[in-house]
Amino acid sequence: MPDKQILICTHGSRDQCCGKAGYPVYQALLQIASRHRREVKVWRASHLGGHRFAATLLSLPDGRYYGRVGTSDTESLFENVLSDRVYVKCYRGLGTLNESAQAAEAFGWEMYESAHGQARIQIEEINHMTLVRVLYNSEKRSSYWVRIGAA
Repeated sequence: MPDKQILICTHGSRDQCCGKAGYPVYQALLQIASRHRREVKVWRASHLGGHRFAATLLSLPDGRYYGRVGTSDTESLFENVLSDRVYVKCYRGLGTLNESAQAAEAFGWEMYESAHGQARIQIEEINHMTLVRVLYNSEKRSSYWVRIGAA
């Protein structure tokens, strides 16, 4: 069994968007995976949540959720999963975070990408709060803190 796996929601009877958008993404990723000989396994899933983000997928073992994935995203997304990088364009957040913290973390990765990799992301859980911080390597840019939860 490969270390990396991608699950794509294709459950059209649960939500038509997942069937319509998810299945073509599944087929495209399956073709890409066949060229990489067992490095990443691609699966169809019955429900991943977030139908409004169809096509949705989950990469494992990192637990990263992606949404609004189109067939034009599949090559780049696959390469990022294979290389343990976040595909920022469609990134929704880590599955271990609540929805608000996922949004904050995704924002952090957008800021990271805008810094051309000259930053790092820091996530902390403190007193029932999730803190997402973008730390820039340049003194010319400010760091961002996004606090989710009760003060």
